[in-house]
Amino acid sequence: MTEALKSSHQDEIRFHEERLQDLRLQYDRLTKRIELIYEDKLDGKISEDLWNRKTEEYRQELARLESSTRQHTKGNLDYVQSGARVLELAKNAYRHYEEVPALEKRLILNIVLSNCTLKDGKVDYTYKKPFNFIAEGSFRQEWWAIRDSNTGPHPYQR
Repeated sequence: MTEALKSSHQDEIRFHEERLQDLRLQYDRLTKRIELIYEDKLDGKISEDLWNRKTEEYRQELARLESSTRQHTKGNLDYVQSGARVLELAKNAYRHYEEVPALEKRLILNIVLSNCTLKDGKVDYTYKKPFNFIAEGSFRQEWWAIRDSNTGPHPYQR
C-alpha cells in the first residue's frame, strides 16, 4: 500500500505541476492583455468604458486563477497527509474493531460496507470506497498471511 501511495502521489504531483504551469500561462496571458488594452486606451483606440469593463473582467479572471493556484498548491500537501492517515488507520483497524462493543462494530461496518445481505447462511457485502481499494490491495499482497500465527483465512475474506 505504501508503494501504491507513493506511486499515486507521483501522479498527483505531476497533475498539480501541469495544472500550475497551465494556470501560470493563463495568468501571464491575461496580464499581457491588461497591458495591451491599457496601451489601446492611451492611444485612443478604445473607449474609457470598454477599458473599464475589460480591465474588471480580466482582474476577476486573474483573482480566479490565483485562487486555483493556491488550491492546487495546498491540494498536493493534503494528499500526502491524508494518505498517511488512511494507512495508519488501516493498519490498526482490525485490532480496534476487535476491542470495541457490538454497537460500535455495527457503526464501523456501516461505514466500511454496503449492500450487506444474508445468502445461504453467509453474509455477502461490498466495500465502500476507498475501503474497496484497501481490501483489494491487502488480499492481493497477502498481508494477512503474516498477520500472526493463525493460519486460517482472514475474517474479512469471503
